[in-house]
Amino acid sequence: MKFKRMAALAALFLALFPAPLLAGDFYISAKGGWAGLYLLEGDSIKVESKPGIHLSGAFGEIKGAWRVEVELAAQRNEVESVNRSQIDEQATGDIIILSAMGNVFYDFKVFESLPKWTPYVGVGAGLASVIVKDLKYSSRPQFILEKKKKSGNGLAWQLSLGFSYEMSDRISWDAGYRFLYINGASSEELGDLLTSSHSVTVGLRYLF
Repeated sequence: MKFKRMAALAALFLALFPAPLLAGDFYISAKGGWAGLYLLEGDSIKVESKPGIHLSGAFGEIKGAWRVEVELAAQRNEVESVNRSQIDEQATGDIIILSAMGNVFYDFKVFESLPKWTPYVGVGAGLASVIVKDLKYSSRPQFILEKKKKSGNGLAWQLSLGFSYEMSDRISWDAGYRFLYINGASSEELGDLLTSSHSVTVGLRYLF
């Protein structure tokens, strides 16, 4: 099953990023920052969470104004409350999102007076898992809505925008925003999940 998922992701990457784009300079990048879970909704239940953290790493190539990359990312948020049958109650637990994405970016060279600053936009698609861990009501801790169980993988897409600053010939500083949407992930207790999140990150990109 894992091999099939990896093969599907590889096929998606090759379909999204044609060979003419894959002939530039290689880079690696790492990012971290704030993550807000905008939506986690299952069958007849909605989960609200606190702001969390986002961590990601990527390997990619640059050709002209285009960048293509494979990205692995993780996000963690603490549960704040759940709404079930139109009733809000305080709750505890963790929500973890793991994703493997293929991304393509376009860098705009628009600031002639500021050549080191480069705004960009990007899109991505791939697979993601939503892990709902130890979800339970604060007032009734013995009533566990969801134990430590991993969801099935869902299809994911994302939109990104931001800017980078060229610190040297090889190192660039990056600040950006990402919107992630996941459809098709599922949980044993919560059912089919619709999930989306916002992330604001900073990081470094190393060209080699």
